[in-house]
Amino acid sequence: LKCVILEGLRRHPPGHFVLPHAVTEDVVLDGYLVPKNGTVNFMVAEMGWDLRVWEDPMEFKPERFLKDETFDITGSKEIKMMPFGAGRRIC
Repeated sequence: LKCVILEGLRRHPPGHFVLPHAVTEDVVLDGYLVPKNGTVNFMVAEMGWDLRVWEDPMEFKPERFLKDETFDITGSKEIKMMPFGAGRRIC
């Protein structure tokens, strides 16, 4: 049951975006300049559909979570998905 819930949250997170974050200084991310005072939105749903992270991301496969009994959705180790946000503002 836990695997089915995790797969459902990966494919269809409760919110497609987390709260916008303000940029406090110029920063370059993956070759793109994000200017100071800019706003960054994290597309949570896109994280769950990323081919670089998930094999067959558009397929509903709860068994993908069987390998790792302690899959972390809090973002404390690695952020592969964050259906409820991440860090100190996680729901």
